[in-house]
Amino acid sequence: ALAGLLSHASAFVTTDSGPKHLAYLAGTPTVEIYGPTDERRWGALFEPDKHIAVRRCAWDLMPEERDGLAENHQCALVEIDDVWRALERFLPRQG
Repeated sequence: ALAGLLSHASAFVTTDSGPKHLAYLAGTPTVEIYGPTDERRWGALFEPDKHIAVRRCAWDLMPEERDGLAENHQCALVEIDDVWRALERFLPRQG
C-alpha cells in the first residue's frame, strides 16, 4: 500500500529507513534526513539529482564524542528550513 502511495507523490521526506527504499523503487524523489547513518553508504547510489541528503553535523563522531548525546541528536539538529529548501526542488512551481 505504501509503495502505491509513494508512486503518486511529488516527493517524500524521510529518514534513512525502509520507506526511503520503497520511494527509490517507486521512482519518487526523496529528501532524506540523516543522523547516525552515513548517506555515502546508505544513500542513493543512482539518480543523485532525485535524492537529496540533509544533515547538520558530522556522522562520524568517535564513541567518546557521542557520550551523553541522544541516539537521534543529529536528526534533531536538522531544521525545517533545511528540509524545505531541499523539498522545493521537487515541488511544482506556482504561478
